[in-house]
Amino acid sequence: MLAGHVDHVSHNEITGWAADRERPDETVEVSVFVEGHKRAQFACALAPELRQNELPGNRRYGFRFSFPAPLRRDTVHRISVRFTATGRVLDEGEVLLSPDGTTMMSPVRNDIEAEKMLRLPPPTTPRETFQLFPFYERTYGLPDLLARTDFTARKTRDINYAVFGALRANVDGSGECAAGYASRDYMNELLMSDAFQQEVLALLLNAFPEKRRLLFVRIPKCAGSDLSRHLMTRYPSVDQHLMEQSWTTKDALFNALHDLMRALPSFDSIFVSGHMRLNWYLDRGLARPIDRLFTIIRHPVEIALSQANSVTMRIAQDLESGKINLDTQQWLDHLGFDEMPRWPLADLVEHVCHKTLRTREIVIANPLCHWLGGGDAATVLERLAASGAEVTETTRYNRWLLETWGLESTTRLNESRKFIGRDALDREELDYLSEIYAEDAKLFELVQQRLAGSGRSWLTGSQLCPTNS
Repeated sequence: MLAGHVDHVSHNEITGWAADRERPDETVEVSVFVEGHKRAQFACALAPELRQNELPGNRRYGFRFSFPAPLRRDTVHRISVRFTATGRVLDEGEVLLSPDGTTMMSPVRNDIEAEKMLRLPPPTTPRETFQLFPFYERTYGLPDLLARTDFTARKTRDINYAVFGALRANVDGSGECAAGYASRDYMNELLMSDAFQQEVLALLLNAFPEKRRLLFVRIPKCAGSDLSRHLMTRYPSVDQHLMEQSWTTKDALFNALHDLMRALPSFDSIFVSGHMRLNWYLDRGLARPIDRLFTIIRHPVEIALSQANSVTMRIAQDLESGKINLDTQQWLDHLGFDEMPRWPLADLVEHVCHKTLRTREIVIANPLCHWLGGGDAATVLERLAASGAEVTETTRYNRWLLETWGLESTTRLNESRKFIGRDALDREELDYLSEIYAEDAKLFELVQQRLAGSGRSWLTGSQLCPTNS
């Protein structure tokens, strides 16, 4: 039976001991993790500094690990010391190290609880890897899940395939781990890697091909929040933000996978949302004939006004609360503010609304064409026809929602306060928007004409394409 204890943790080093009570003459290895990433693996073969837990036999079972460079003191670090063979944490081996050097223990499942837990088979495919996550527990995190998984005789190349569904280079660029590197620890590194998070949505969809995909091309400021709210309560769902480290922490990613994998077996469809271009789905082969691909469009000038109003409202809200959110900070950077403006609301509205309209990082040119897969209206129409996507527009949205989804909506989620409208734009601003929205205007007018002529609330891409008229 493995036993061990972490005696001391600092920004410079970790000391403690680890041994096997049943085989005390054998040397035990431990692994050190910082922020969930493995930093070291080594044998415990020093004379222990604390002797209250002395064992018979070989008495050299202590360890002292020095970080190659001291940990930064301006943040809290999560440090974990685990038995390499089992993935279990040593006593007092899961700590939060504060800037002043004090430590606080993180929750760890005790040995008695651990012995009662169901042992999980090793995954061999991405599907089986995702199917581990119903057993993930927020309190104990990824290490506990992997400690419950049997990695006996699993090679690192097997683990690589189980995560990515392909044999590829290691997370460190090599093809194989160093000799003796634990497969469990390698699984931890792959799941914690940027590559896994960036590819998680495509990996997930391909892992469950029998599930019909409801693929939403969500164009900003086109009723996307309202539609997502409705569909997320009716289908298991995944969002584009899962792939973005700036929005989703690793813990939040694993929590989302836990929730999704618990729900997925009971449904035959999965809803995919987020600001992803049509090409993102098509280029990865994620949109199949059995799937449903759809989008909502809006007059481009109305998109620009809604975006300007939304940015102004969010800045005003954050100014009032004193807390700047991530997207607000990005907008302030684009608008040229070094800090939050401390202006009266009237001055803020006047300046921010009109400046936003001319800030191309926020109000992009031809947003409909951008999100729907082409630089011009003709290319977009070809892409829509090839994909079979459903297209509606905001004035027909409620009717489309009722006719195709059986849902009623009388309000708009995340609707922006209207600080300015078309009547607030001068001739120069209108000319500027007309110039940067030239292709969008062509696309929107054609869709409007076709919808009006059909009397329907939506049409497929092939019905919109002029070559099919």
